[in-house]
Amino acid sequence: MKLNENLLEHLTPKQRLCLAFEAQARGDEAEYSRLVDTCQRKTYSGPDLMFRGSLDAITGLSLATECDLRGHALSWLIALRSGEPETAREILAKMKILNQALVDILLDSGLSDEAIQAARPETHFVVENLLAMAGDGEPPDPAMVSIFDQLREQIPVLKKTRCKNENF
Repeated sequence: MKLNENLLEHLTPKQRLCLAFEAQARGDEAEYSRLVDTCQRKTYSGPDLMFRGSLDAITGLSLATECDLRGHALSWLIALRSGEPETAREILAKMKILNQALVDILLDSGLSDEAIQAARPETHFVVENLLAMAGDGEPPDPAMVSIFDQLREQIPVLKKTRCKNENF
């Protein structure tokens, strides 16, 4: 079906969509292309992705980390009550590494210590006490380092620079 220019200009998006798929179903690639190529153009605006994407990614990562820390705190309690002190120590070490990985990412984002506190949800008092008990612990295993490297890639401001505490 050939549509004249006047008709093409006045199609609603729904009509154009239906006609485009009808043309495709008939194998009329020329008509399909014409419908697609002549659709109305619009311009959209939104918040800066470098800023907003980073803000959302850091907020999500901070919330997820706090949830993970609270889950580890519960696991620590269960291990301790089950008479498994070595497992409890391993859990504490994981908690310390997890917390430090988040702090490192926030520092890499250029946040000050005060801003890091604002970027994180309130830490549960049990998590705070367990982190204080954890000591220095072991270095993170390569799998955990890899996971946090992947998480860093989700923060747009970290894709351009890797400098700690960079002043803007």
